[in-house]
Amino acid sequence: MLKKLVAVCTLLLASNAAQAALIEYNGYSRDTANNYVSSGTMDWLAWDQTTGMTIEAALNANAGWSLATESDVSTLFSSFAFGGTNSWATGTNVSTPWAAGYDTGYEHFVDMFGTTLFNIESNTYLDPSKSSNAIFGSVADNNLFSANVGTDSKFWYTRRSYEVTWGAGANLNNCVNCSPATYSNGNQGIALVRNNATEVSEPATIAIFALSLCGLAARRKKFKGKN
Repeated sequence: MLKKLVAVCTLLLASNAAQAALIEYNGYSRDTANNYVSSGTMDWLAWDQTTGMTIEAALNANAGWSLATESDVSTLFSSFAFGGTNSWATGTNVSTPWAAGYDTGYEHFVDMFGTTLFNIESNTYLDPSKSSNAIFGSVADNNLFSANVGTDSKFWYTRRSYEVTWGAGANLNNCVNCSPATYSNGNQGIALVRNNATEVSEPATIAIFALSLCGLAARRKKFKGKN
């Protein structure tokens, strides 16, 4: 029985570790087993969870979440310091030149918030182009905006037969023709936020259960050794 408890404990812990990986950057983190990004006080639903939805549909499908405000997104972008910019407002655009390898900030952001657009039209190599895009703002006065973060890329433009090099970029712009009742296009999500969740996540629950089993197994082993 003791050996079975130890085996189950080990299996659960290994399973939990396999399904969860942590991405962290400048105070924001995402456990990849979950569909949201956390800061110290706020959670952000990953933007690829609501692509193609209306604002109303996204809110209805995610009870307890609300549409991100200009202040929320400005704080978020300032924390990632895209292009070295630490102060963001709507209408801000920054970019950095293409460079082989990892685009600090941009890549971390897209990894956390999910890819809503991926370059599939050309023969991409080295650094594929991908981005996270979402709608945010005020529903009450229909003052809506779009947030966009893209990694750099270098690819062969098949249609025109030449190499294209893009720099990584980020921007906050007016959302033209957006309204709570219209669909975001398939390359955008809806930026939803909530106060930092206090409930224990499923992976954490599994880990707690596994550790409890380990404790029980250790106790049984200790008790058995005394007899």
